[in-house]
Amino acid sequence: ITPKKVIIQPSGVNEIFFLDFNRNFENKIFTVVTVANLLPKKNIELILKIATTLKEFRFILIGDGSHRKVIENIIQRDGVNNVELVGFKSAEIVRKYYYESDCYLLTSLSEGTPTSMLEAMACGLPIISSNAGGVKAIPGSHNCVADLSNKYQFIDCLSNFSVNVKLRRDISIKNRIQSEKYAWKSVAKNINLHLKG
Repeated sequence: ITPKKVIIQPSGVNEIFFLDFNRNFENKIFTVVTVANLLPKKNIELILKIATTLKEFRFILIGDGSHRKVIENIIQRDGVNNVELVGFKSAEIVRKYYYESDCYLLTSLSEGTPTSMLEAMACGLPIISSNAGGVKAIPGSHNCVADLSNKYQFIDCLSNFSVNVKLRRDISIKNRIQSEKYAWKSVAKNINLHLKG
């Protein structure tokens, strides 16, 4: 029996995230966005720890889930006043947040292929990601992949992006180009090619 070839294909990115939109690289407050289900594996506590160190930055958490109350309690207990929990949002509103932000942050303990990261790349956001699972292979060397055990690697990446506008502009262009292979039309084409092959 000839073994069947298994193709692992990440889910596609909604076309809305590829629409042109002007990005402002001169925000007065450096803004970091995370889009995630609020679950323990998403390791949102690390974002809160980072936020307490980078008090001059703004952190936006988009999403909801069973871990929300835990996160809210930590924010209240530790007086973390630069993190905004905005809940679940539509694709149109998420896209707006991507374009109002300066960087996308992912701190997951485990991941497959996070759609939100691909969306952020399609919107031209620089990526700072944990090295969890297969996710570390997605951003490429022009973005930043940090070790989960060292919050200061995340802090260093964020600090570097915040002061280097040219770097963010360059990454923005690269990420938009790189993300095109994850557009639904590209994913569908790839699946069809494999099915024919």
